[in-house]
Amino acid sequence: MAVAAADPPVTQVLPGSTLTALTIDLNDDGAREVLRLVDREIPGMDLEVWSARQDVWLPLASTEVAAHPGPDGSLDPSSEMAAILRVRIDGRDHAVLATASMLLVPNLPGTVCCVELADVVLAQDRLMLVPLPTQDIRAEYLAAVDMDADGTDELVTQVTTYADMNDVGTYRVEVHRWDNHGFQRFYSDEREQQGFAVTPGEGDGEPGSELYITPSETASLERLVMTDGTIALDRASADLGQPFEAWILGATNGRVLVQQPEGVRLFEWPRGQRPRALGRFDSLAYPSVDIVGDGEGAIFVVYEGFDYLGSNDPRMTLLDMDFNQIGAIPISERIAPLWDAASTFSNRGYGSTRSLFPFVGPLPEAGPRETWPYLANGVRIEAGGPDGYTTTEADPFIGVIPIGRAGPDGEWLALGQGLYGGYYGPFGQSDSAAYLFPFEQSPFPSAASLTMARADEIVAPSDDPVATLRADGAVAIEVDGQTRFATSYEGFDIVIEAPVGSFVTYDDRSVPVEVEIGEAPLVVEVRAPNGPKNRNRDFTRNFFIVTPDGRGQLATFEGTFIGEAPEVTANADTDAFALHSRIYGRASDGVSVSVDGVPAELNTNGAYSVEVDAPIWPRDVVVVARDVLGNESVERLQVVGFLDYRGLPWAVIIGVATVAAGGFLFVRTPQRRERPAAAWEDGVLEEVDGDLR
Repeated sequence: MAVAAADPPVTQVLPGSTLTALTIDLNDDGAREVLRLVDREIPGMDLEVWSARQDVWLPLASTEVAAHPGPDGSLDPSSEMAAILRVRIDGRDHAVLATASMLLVPNLPGTVCCVELADVVLAQDRLMLVPLPTQDIRAEYLAAVDMDADGTDELVTQVTTYADMNDVGTYRVEVHRWDNHGFQRFYSDEREQQGFAVTPGEGDGEPGSELYITPSETASLERLVMTDGTIALDRASADLGQPFEAWILGATNGRVLVQQPEGVRLFEWPRGQRPRALGRFDSLAYPSVDIVGDGEGAIFVVYEGFDYLGSNDPRMTLLDMDFNQIGAIPISERIAPLWDAASTFSNRGYGSTRSLFPFVGPLPEAGPRETWPYLANGVRIEAGGPDGYTTTEADPFIGVIPIGRAGPDGEWLALGQGLYGGYYGPFGQSDSAAYLFPFEQSPFPSAASLTMARADEIVAPSDDPVATLRADGAVAIEVDGQTRFATSYEGFDIVIEAPVGSFVTYDDRSVPVEVEIGEAPLVVEVRAPNGPKNRNRDFTRNFFIVTPDGRGQLATFEGTFIGEAPEVTANADTDAFALHSRIYGRASDGVSVSVDGVPAELNTNGAYSVEVDAPIWPRDVVVVARDVLGNESVERLQVVGFLDYRGLPWAVIIGVATVAAGGFLFVRTPQRRERPAAAWEDGVLEEVDGDLR
C-alpha cells in the first residue's frame, strides 16, 4: 500500500543560540550553506555549517572557536567578540572569521584590540580555520571593499581610542591589502574628529569603490580613492548647510548621498571634478535611504517615520536617480495595526530582547544584490515598469532580519531574530561588513534564533492566523458586536498554541512579559488585582505573537471580573380598565432577564418589555436577572388590573369598591326568569299563594 509522503517543512528553527550567521557556498556545490557562530556556556564558541538535505536542514560540520585571549593572556568571557564576513579573494567568496577581545584600561573607555582573522575552509565535511596573517589590527568595524575592481577585496578597519574620559576620541581608518597569505596594512589615516568614519560606495564613475569620509566642520566632501595600488585623499568643497550634522549615507551609480537632520541631499561627484548638487529631499528627521535596481533605471527609496517611539506613521517616497519623485507608498491596512502595536509595546518601556517592528530593507534573492527588491509597509518594490517601479503585496517579516538565500536554487531564506553583528550599511544589509562588540555588552541580543524558511511560502501575504487563543474559565459574551469575557475573581487562563519558538509579548496589569512558546501550549494566568472583591473590575490583556519566520498576530482579551450582583431595573405600567400590565426595565451587559419565569428579550441597550396578566386584585410579579456566571438579582413588584385603586383616598376606594361590588353582583347574581300568564288562565297554587313557608 502506498503511503503519501509528508509535506516538506515550510520553516525549521536551528537549535542553539546563534550569535551571527551568513549564507555562503563553502564546498563549491552550487548551493549556499549556512555558516553560524553558536554560543556556549563555557568560554569560546562553536562554528557550525548547515546544509539542506532532502528538504531538511542538518549540521554538516563544526569546529570549536577558542576563547580569544586578551592582551594580558587572560580569558575573560565578558570580552569575547567575533564576526563572520564575506571577503572576495581572486574572484571567489571566502568566509573570514574575525575574533578579538576588549582592551580595558582603568579610567578609559574600552577599545577593541588583538583582532585575528581566519579563513573558514570546508573540506570533506571537515570545517577548518586557516589563520590569516595580519599586522596588529585594532578594529571596531571591518569591511571588505574592492577599491580597485581587481576581484580581490581590501580590508578596511576602523577603531577609536581615547586619551581620557573627556577625550572626543582619535579615529583611525586603515586599509589592508591581500598578499596571497594574509592582509597587510598599507594605508592609515588618524584624526581627532568627532564622528569621523568612512562609508564604502561607488560615486566617482571609475571602477572600484571609494571610502567616503564623514563631513567635517570645514564643509568639505572627502573620499579615499585607489589608483595604481596607491590610496589618495580626494577633497572638494560643497554647500552642506550645517556640516557637523551631516554624514555620507552612501554612494552608488555615480551619485553621492549626504544625510542631514531635515532630509537628504544628492550630489554628483565625478573623479577629478567638483561636486554638483542634483537635488534634495526634505523629510522627517533622519530618514533612511536605500536603492533598488542598478544603473540609470535604479530608484531611491526614502523611508521616514521608522521611529521606535511610535510618534510617526512610516511612509515611503520613491525617487529617480535625479531625485525626482515618482511615487509614494503609505503603510498598508494589513501592516498598520502591527506597526501601532509595536510602537505601543515599545512605548511601555519593554526594552524587548527582540524587535517587534516589521522589517524594512532589501529582501535577499538568489541573484546579485542589485536585483533584490525592497520590502517595507507590507509591499515589495522593484525597479522598472511604466512608472519606474512595481509593487506587490508581501508578508511584513516582523522582528526578523533576512540574512540570505541558501539551499538548492536558493529556495530557502535564512532569518535571524536579534542576531548579533547584523550590520545595515549603505543601501541595506551587507554581509561583507561587521561590527565587533563584546557579546555581553553588545547592543544586539546575544541569545538569538536562526530560522530557515521556504521563501516562496513566507514572502506571500497570508491572513491565516498564526496562533489559536482560547479562554479557559471565562464566559464570552457579545457586546455591541465585540466579544467580552466575564469571570469571577478567581480569574481564568488564556491558552496560546503557536509554532515552537514563537515569541509572545503581552501586558500583565501594565507589567510587560515576554515568553517563548515551547512544545507545550503557553498558559497565561489572568487574575484579579488585589483589593475589595465586592465590585466589578474591567480588564484588558493585549497579546503580540510573532512566529520564528516573522509572521505576526494581535489578540486582545477584554472583560470584567464580576464581584457585584447583576444590575436590573423593573417597572410596571397598567392602562386604565385593562387586565394586563407592562413590565419593563433595563439590565447590564451580559445579563439575562426572566419575568415570572418566562425569559424576556433584551434589545441592544439591555432594555426589555413584557406583558403579564393583571387581575383587579394585587398580585406579585418576580423579575430575575442572571449573569453569565449564575449570579442573580431579584426584583418584586405588584400589579393591579382594571383600575389601580391603591393610591386613591379611602372614601373613594370604598365608593369605587361598592359600585364595583354592586356591578359585580348585578352581573353575576342569577335572575329569576318571569313566565307571562295568559288572561283568565288558571294559576298554580304557588303563584296564588306567594307564602312558600
